[in-house]
Amino acid sequence: MKWRRPQKGAGAAERRRSRAGRSSAADRHLLAGCWRLWPEFRRAKRLCEDLDQVLADTAYGAAELRYHVREQSHVYLLSPPPPHQANPFGRESIRVDFAVQTATCAAGITTDTHLRVWSNDHQRNLSTFRWPTRICNACEFRQPCCGARQGGKYVRLHPFEEDLRRARDDWQRPEVRGAYRTRSQCERLVNQMTRHGARRARGWGVQSAHFQAHLIAITCNLRLLARALARRSD
Repeated sequence: MKWRRPQKGAGAAERRRSRAGRSSAADRHLLAGCWRLWPEFRRAKRLCEDLDQVLADTAYGAAELRYHVREQSHVYLLSPPPPHQANPFGRESIRVDFAVQTATCAAGITTDTHLRVWSNDHQRNLSTFRWPTRICNACEFRQPCCGARQGGKYVRLHPFEEDLRRARDDWQRPEVRGAYRTRSQCERLVNQMTRHGARRARGWGVQSAHFQAHLIAITCNLRLLARALARRSD
């Protein structure tokens, strides 16, 4: 088979299509998992009408999932935000005023040039801020901020940038960290139930699964009561 040199620009276009495909697949997977949560939230709402917060792990920390859970179920999803690389001139360093649509860079220069630019990775229009070329050329942080790019700086925001920033700000608050630590108590109880067979249903039907879960919960609760009574007697 004779090898052929790829056409100029074909590799970059293929990589862009591949990234777009992976991103759209990841978005579909995220939304599918999000829709599977609605019955659970509705059931929890019926059991506890004043439910307003759910402690979740990092897998449920995506900004899009937080947004849909809050809008559809009116429940705040408390989980560690997605990790990000600390960059003094990156997107996280930009101070954005979402009310008036302005952005301030690390050098303290504010711009109101706001555009909606199509993104192949997210398959939607994203908010983009641009700074004038003449201002960036005169800035002392031109090289570390813009690099070899021609023209002024531009920043493309996440589709749910406001929710993402709010989650990262909340995660730095000591009271939020303290509330999230209570989740470890529930994790220990869930771990005990899975060790006693709650990971897999042994019968057909939802009623059989509920009956099995209640029996396992009774067993775990009796163990806890026995240990507490043993400590009290000692």
